[in-house]
Amino acid sequence: TLGSICSDHVILSFIVSWVTNLAAQLQVGTMFSGIVETQSVITKAKPRAGVVEIHIKRPSTFDDLATGESICVDGVCLTIESFDADHMVFALAAETLQVTGWSWEDLPSKSINLERSLALGARIHGHLVTGHVEGLGEVLECGHQGEMALLRMAFPPELTPFFWRKGSVAINGAAETAAAPNDGDSLAAAIRCLLRKDSAELAESQVQL
Repeated sequence: TLGSICSDHVILSFIVSWVTNLAAQLQVGTMFSGIVETQSVITKAKPRAGVVEIHIKRPSTFDDLATGESICVDGVCLTIESFDADHMVFALAAETLQVTGWSWEDLPSKSINLERSLALGARIHGHLVTGHVEGLGEVLECGHQGEMALLRMAFPPELTPFFWRKGSVAINGAAETAAAPNDGDSLAAAIRCLLRKDSAELAESQVQL
C-alpha cells in the first residue's frame, strides 16, 4: 500500500543517514558488510619504496572496478592502485603488515576473502565493517555442527571489552556472531561459511579481527 511504501522509504532514508553520520564520526570513508563476495589468491608480492606491492587475481565478477576504489581483502581495506583484465594491484603499508602479521615472502599463493565496498542505499545483509583490523586471533578449535562450524578462538586481551554474546566480529573480513560469552581468553563464534575452508585448515591458524 502507499502507506507501507512511504514507511519503508522513511526507514531506508533513516538507515542511509545513520550510516553516513556514523562513517563521518569514525572518519571512515568506506564501509563493508562482512558478506564475502568471493575468494581469490595473491599471485605476486614484492617490496617497493617503503611498501609491499601485491597482485591479486581479479575475480570475473569484479566487473565494475576503478582505480582508487576500496576492496576488503581478508578484512583489510585496501585501495586499488591499478588493475587489468587479470589482476588487481595494491600497496601494503608498514601499519598493515604489522597488524596483520603478514610477511611479503609468505604472501604469494595466499588465499584471501574479497568484498567490494558498500553502496549507500543497498541492502547490508551482514554487519557494518570498516576494514580496520584491530588485532589477530588464533584459532584453537574448529568443529562442525550440521552445516555450521563452531570456532573457538583466542584473541588479544585488550579486545576483551568488545566481545559479548551475540555481538558481531569480522573474521578475515567475514561478519560473524559470538555464540557464547568469552572466558577472558577465548571466544566461541558461530561461523557460517568462513573462508570456505574446512576444520583442518582453520585449526591453529591466525585470523584478522
